[in-house]
Amino acid sequence: MRKVIASLFLSLDGVAEAPQEWHLPYFNDEMGAAIGDAMATSDAFLLGRATYEVWGDQAPSSWSIRRCSAAASSTPPTGRR
Repeated sequence: MRKVIASLFLSLDGVAEAPQEWHLPYFNDEMGAAIGDAMATSDAFLLGRATYEVWGDQAPSSWSIRRCSAAASSTPPTGRR
């Protein structure tokens, strides 16, 4: 059985939505290292449909990390897998 570990951008007041609107001013080398470490120890990502589609178009094709979409739609997501 595999472990599911949730990693997300979460503000101190509990905001988890739209990180692109609030976390960038606080991003630094320490945060980048923590994110890199979390990604390096993962062998798969379970993403929502919108994030999957964004990552499918922007993630380097050299990434060996498997990306899976957890979507309620019967239409397959677009982008690289």
